[in-house]
Amino acid sequence: MSKYTDLEIAFRKRSERSYGLSFRFSSPDDEVDHPALTEPVIALDSSAWRGDDARAYSDALSTAFFTPEVRAEFGRFREITQQKSSIMRVRLSIDSSAPELHAVHWETLRDPSVPPGQRDAALFTGEQVVVSRFLNSGDSLASQSRTARPGRGRKPGHIRQLRA
Repeated sequence: MSKYTDLEIAFRKRSERSYGLSFRFSSPDDEVDHPALTEPVIALDSSAWRGDDARAYSDALSTAFFTPEVRAEFGRFREITQQKSSIMRVRLSIDSSAPELHAVHWETLRDPSVPPGQRDAALFTGEQVVVSRFLNSGDSLASQSRTARPGRGRKPGHIRQLRA
């Protein structure tokens, strides 16, 4: 049975072409989430990705997304995942303020650990990193403070129900 770690990357619009990112990382055997060391801002200009050249699109998107700060955070969480012999699930959470990001072909992101120009460097086509995306319901990831993961470290008999 495969073990998974979870990395949520939340996008919030800051200006017409810039987005703030928040990271939340957890693994099944940890009581708490691993905090991000930074909350980077990236600039995405979709006009740079127009055309039929899939390789150029992938390269431009990857360069814009994997800033040094994003590359460092992603690399740190990926290393934890590898140390745990797990598969990393990456969830892209797009805030309702940035619906234009749903048109981005995130699946074409290149693996930042692979040298530029190397073939077969797609990040999400292997077996060790998988991706999903969803529209945020309005709950702000940045405003949520979670120090303990609900249900972790408790005995089954200690779980309580909420009743309306």
